[in-house]
Amino acid sequence: SRHWLLKAPVGTPESAVLEAFLTQHYADLPAPHSVLISHPVDDIDWFAEGFSQRAGHRVELLCPQRGDRVRLVEQALRNAEIALAAHLGSEST
Repeated sequence: SRHWLLKAPVGTPESAVLEAFLTQHYADLPAPHSVLISHPVDDIDWFAEGFSQRAGHRVELLCPQRGDRVRLVEQALRNAEIALAAHLGSEST
């Protein structure tokens, strides 16, 4: 699996970090039909419309509140924490 490391000042809202990631990640890749996100983002419709135009199909950004999709988002967050800890550990050696 591939990991991305985004640098942001301490205190940057999660939504701003997520927006930066989405913009960077889907700049050259077509988005899937559904993109699960961990935090609400400002102007979610703008992102969905832009992704839809580039992908050639309707793209939904979903911030799930319950069910299997919440568990997928929680797992992705755990994986990100593990990847960050590994990165920080390798920097200190």
